[in-house]
Amino acid sequence: MIEHQGQSKKYYLYQIETNKQQVFSFRENMDKNPTSLINGIANLAIRELGIPQDEALALAKDAIHSNYLAVDEVQVEGPISPLSIKHINTISIDG
Repeated sequence: MIEHQGQSKKYYLYQIETNKQQVFSFRENMDKNPTSLINGIANLAIRELGIPQDEALALAKDAIHSNYLAVDEVQVEGPISPLSIKHINTISIDG
């Protein structure tokens, strides 16, 4: 999780116990079916942001390669019990 405070950023790292919860890995899904993943993100951008399809596809491709695949962002189906979340570290970076 990232918290912006002016030019500085705080990065919080958590460990989440995901037993019995659905998880979605962008990297695994990109490996299995890249077209479907990119189109799904693009369709969401079209619906939520109202942007044209070509811009939405470019945005989706950039997001996948720049953000999600760099660290393999994983989404966890909620709700998540606070007992399943453990704070690992906080790093502050001044910009």
